[in-house]
Amino acid sequence: MTSLIISAVALAEEQKVCTVYFTGVGCPHCAKADPVLLKEFVLSHKNLVVIEYEIYQQRENAPLLMEYNEKYNTELGVPLLIFNNELSIIGDSPIITGAEQYIETLKENKCPLLNNAVSFDEMDLNSLPGLPKIWANERILIKVGSGSETPEILHLHLFLLQLSIHLQVKTLPLQK
Repeated sequence: MTSLIISAVALAEEQKVCTVYFTGVGCPHCAKADPVLLKEFVLSHKNLVVIEYEIYQQRENAPLLMEYNEKYNTELGVPLLIFNNELSIIGDSPIITGAEQYIETLKENKCPLLNNAVSFDEMDLNSLPGLPKIWANERILIKVGSGSETPEILHLHLFLLQLSIHLQVKTLPLQK
């Protein structure tokens, strides 16, 4: 049992390439980039974490595009993939053909947040503005409201990154 816990922690501590991705339901360019980034790349790169903000249907996410533009000096438009202050990619073709190269080259990238960049393992999921979806390791966490930091956040991090969901479910502090 100890080795299972150690391997789960080791997996969570693996260096992540974290990005922020702006997309829109109904955007034809996003419809091309979304499945490549959110399915193919997330499946093939176990260290990739994508914080997705959909801005057309989730209106509370729309102002975040402007805030990220000001903070990271990106171009306005979707699809937009932000790695850090020096690297962002806009447009379906550039994301489809170029993002994977950066994912592989970077090997590690802190999550580009509005207040600062932090490692995924240290990020307070509840502090993320708007209603993001977090994609990693063939799973997705969907924020549906605001909340405060709880001990369960650690479990959510591990749950998202755990190879076996069954192992992580056993460690959750469930109420009867």
